[in-house]
Amino acid sequence: MKRKQVLRIRKNEHYIINIDKLGTRGEGLGYIDGLMLLVKNALPEEKVEVKIIKLYKKYGIAKLIKVIKSSPFRTDPPCIYFNLCGGCQIQNIRYSEQLKIKEAKIKEFLSELKYRILLPVISMKTPYYFRNKAQFAIGSKGGYTITGLYAAHSHHIIDTEQCLTQDKLINKALAAFRSFICETDISIYNEHNHQGLLRHIVIRSAFYEKEISVCIVINDKYMPEKTALIEKLTTIKELKSISININRNKGDAVFGKDTAVLWGRSRIRESIMGIIYEISPGSFFQVNSLQTQVLASLVMKYSNLSGKEVVWDLYCGTGFFSLLLAKNAAKIYGIDIMEEAVNDAKNNAEINDIKNVDFISGKVEDIVIDYTENKKTAADIVILDPPRKGCDLTLLEAIVKMSPDRIIYVSCNPVSLAGDLKYLTQNKFYIDSIQPVDMFPHTVHVETVCCLKNMA
Repeated sequence: MKRKQVLRIRKNEHYIINIDKLGTRGEGLGYIDGLMLLVKNALPEEKVEVKIIKLYKKYGIAKLIKVIKSSPFRTDPPCIYFNLCGGCQIQNIRYSEQLKIKEAKIKEFLSELKYRILLPVISMKTPYYFRNKAQFAIGSKGGYTITGLYAAHSHHIIDTEQCLTQDKLINKALAAFRSFICETDISIYNEHNHQGLLRHIVIRSAFYEKEISVCIVINDKYMPEKTALIEKLTTIKELKSISININRNKGDAVFGKDTAVLWGRSRIRESIMGIIYEISPGSFFQVNSLQTQVLASLVMKYSNLSGKEVVWDLYCGTGFFSLLLAKNAAKIYGIDIMEEAVNDAKNNAEINDIKNVDFISGKVEDIVIDYTENKKTAADIVILDPPRKGCDLTLLEAIVKMSPDRIIYVSCNPVSLAGDLKYLTQNKFYIDSIQPVDMFPHTVHVETVCCLKNMA
């Protein structure tokens, strides 16, 4: 029998492959002689010419050279930074198809689980200018100061004048800051030698209240040219706050522990469904202002409160869900590890005159265990909105012991969601409804709201 010829794959060589699907980071996945290749900007159903950039034991990374057969869903991305910036991975796919891809990903990751219903992704009418928080890195290139987002999987800054997914007020503030640094001689932070001052600019907007805040992250305790900075930024009438955050650490974290107000208020104010929220520069708040109300409505619907329930809002941030649910609950406990966010939540409860919510700062699993085991506090409803890594196993165990009537799980990562749901469905709960919401258009990310009910 004639043996099949084995192709020897070499770095820097060109090959023609078919793209089967998208990977978890939005890259096209194709195979050559059994080896999986990751190709940025290549789309499913395409035949492409690629150049091998890196080779590993189980996969390779290739550069897209030419599209030989184009996907029927390919479109020209409107953003001039698309091929450079790491922010939007799939802006070159028609929006309607983006939604189908996200729904397919959820089905794939939850394929081992039983659920009653998976609903179509709730889309945006206009998927641009929706983000209410931007973190732009500050660096140097060719003797000039640049600001922008990082290229994918790197710390290479793409000099960015505006971002099409950010609120227009954020772009307006960024332009004013870029003008300021062009007119001054302030040093720029160098992550290699830990010298220089300016590290990041963090801009937040209140979409409905039309307010913005600017926080400059610096590698010192003092901000030079303070007067010039204030004069430049306050030409924007919507600006309500200018602050500095001191970060002298060598790690990748954007924020340090200490923040000081240079001008105006310490927080900006937003109004969602009748509740006023005041938000600090570093606190967590849902980033898509337009879809936030959709998310809130789903959590309220799935909670189905009658006014008698005790609700635990875990990873509560600035109290977004807690305060919306408070008027229909007997008692709510909101917990978050970030002290600044909890302080915001307490302040938000006070300005809305909401008295049946207790906000607690600390490690979520430790506080839940303490309250359930030592203080014997029960829960009828548990709201979970954890970070991308999902929930700690000890927290899931504690929730199972609490045995609430239902759990509303809000997730931005289907991978960690699948693992957490697997544990919960093996211990007392079943998945009633799954509703994806497109909080992050033009990226591979998707928000998912799951309603779990107690089998008892």
